[in-house]
Amino acid sequence: MLAVEVGSRPGGSEAEDKAVEYIASEFESLGLETSVQEFAISSGMVVSKRLEVVEPFEEEIKKYYKDRLITPP
Repeated sequence: MLAVEVGSRPGGSEAEDKAVEYIASEFESLGLETSVQEFAISSGMVVSKRLEVVEPFEEEIKKYYKDRLITPP
């Protein structure tokens, strides 16, 4: 179920939240007591990229993430 329906589950993502809910419900259906512990992580996810072409003409390449334009810092 997780690999097919949820897919990749990077830390801190919505997909990870879905996986947590699924696994907890599976354990609970077996009669096991469950709890979820939250903690801070450094995800290492790239949140912005910038590519600038300078030859033969100057142009900035825009980067989108989840349908939102990411502006360079």
